[in-house]
Amino acid sequence: MKRGFHVCDVCESSQREIPVIEDRSKKIKVDYAEMRVFGETGRIYAAPNLLFHYITEHHYKPPNEFIQSVLHA
Repeated sequence: MKRGFHVCDVCESSQREIPVIEDRSKKIKVDYAEMRVFGETGRIYAAPNLLFHYITEHHYKPPNEFIQSVLHA
């Protein structure tokens, strides 16, 4: 689901570009899509796919239920 592009507000202004990840030699921009994760208690999490960047580059830790739901999906 496209919501408009976004750059990371946490990165230094000189490094603010659209983050790109590589998956099997394919480059994917993580700037505009949204993901949804369904928790075991019925809670639904919605997050930008930029979350991958926040976790890998800025050590953000989502709620445990979110993590467990992703691992069991």
